[in-house]
Amino acid sequence: MTTVQVAANDPLVGFYVVGGTDLDGSYLARSILEGEPVLRTDLEQAEQAPGRRTMSIPVAPLVVSGLGLRVGDKIDLIATTAAGESTFVVTGVEVVRLPGAEVIPGFGSASTSSWVTIEVSDQQALAVAAAEANATVDLVRSSGAVPLAVGNDRSDS
Repeated sequence: MTTVQVAANDPLVGFYVVGGTDLDGSYLARSILEGEPVLRTDLEQAEQAPGRRTMSIPVAPLVVSGLGLRVGDKIDLIATTAAGESTFVVTGVEVVRLPGAEVIPGFGSASTSSWVTIEVSDQQALAVAAAEANATVDLVRSSGAVPLAVGNDRSDS
């Protein structure tokens, strides 16, 4: 990351990340292109249970509202390969954060993409990362559903 100076009268000055304390305990909630400024709305604070991890899953913007997702909901992730084979990657993982609707003057929404932050174990994090790199990943809202008992279920990992 490169630090730059901005004019005090820049209309976005309050939205820029200021080095040091703005970054403590934070992670990026979206991809940042080279040379693009990092805004406070691009950062999320980790809020997970001890011994657990959180990770953001990119999703189409309509998925969050279309599924009626709320913090605390349980979701499953399904990976589909180019050959058309589908498998559950993780099941019953908890949604711990959803995108906000903060608007930046002159730029509209803070992001054109959307994401869902989930709480995972170390093994689940690896499984999700591998699925995202090698397949199309779909999110299924499973709150209230009977837990799955499939051979590759990694919900208790």
